[in-house]
Amino acid sequence: MGLCLSAFVSPQSHAQPVHKEVHLVGHKKAAVEAAKKAADEEAKREAASANETAEQAFESTRDRWAQLFIHMKAAPDNPRGARLIEALRPVALKFLQMPMKLVSKTESGDRTVLVFKAKDPSTDIIWSCTATKAGNEWLLTNQDFKGRNAVDIAIEPYNAIASVFPSEISTITTACMIFVVSSFAAFASSIFLIIAAFRVSVLWGLVVFFVPFGNIIFAICRWREARIPFVVNLICFCFCIGALAIPITVVQSLKDVGKIMPDFMPTMSDEQTTQLIENGLKNSKGLKLKKLGPPEDVLH
Repeated sequence: MGLCLSAFVSPQSHAQPVHKEVHLVGHKKAAVEAAKKAADEEAKREAASANETAEQAFESTRDRWAQLFIHMKAAPDNPRGARLIEALRPVALKFLQMPMKLVSKTESGDRTVLVFKAKDPSTDIIWSCTATKAGNEWLLTNQDFKGRNAVDIAIEPYNAIASVFPSEISTITTACMIFVVSSFAAFASSIFLIIAAFRVSVLWGLVVFFVPFGNIIFAICRWREARIPFVVNLICFCFCIGALAIPITVVQSLKDVGKIMPDFMPTMSDEQTTQLIENGLKNSKGLKLKKLGPPEDVLH
């Protein structure tokens, strides 16, 4: 009976390691193919960038940014971040995929200043940047995206953000209004406090106007004359501090929305990821690997 049972069980016990081995071989093969494909694409990109002009580098950079917004996603536990991406994506793609024409090109040494304008005459958009050649790559710096009316450019991103966070935007807007009104009232009460001090004497007026914390000294010594403008000024100051604290609190509550990452890499197993990293390190020409000794040697 025992022999029969062992004969029945043994084929499965031998088949399981073989299945695991085939599974690992498949992962390694897929990782090698992915690494080879990435290396080929990188070689093609480097060959293309070697003959790339500054204008072509500008267009390719815009295309990469557009691809970034197309493939961008939020973390699984970040639903508000996902809604924000969906709201901003069409706005970003509108500007990144907008046909542009070169209107100015100024070369100075290894730097080239490019100025582009929207081809559509009804769209008042000017995009300027500085292109610098670094090896086979172009580096684009000093990006400036503007129009005659900056509000027209900012209104679409603002509306997109406001559609995702209506209560937060409303709270911040209310806080800004409170800050402006309180600041104006505080300024007016300070003027009335200085007038009250000059009514008492010129010396008190100069103290309140020039001496730091002179308004507090005047309020303590001449409370009857200073009480109304001083109390109003103190209340307005407290409102200003509270109005400044509200946007900070709202921004802190939205810090998890920043968990946004591009979805460029396909889903891979740990074995595939490890193999891909190893192949990338081996095939990298500009990276020299050095074996490290014990921890104490590394620290020294």
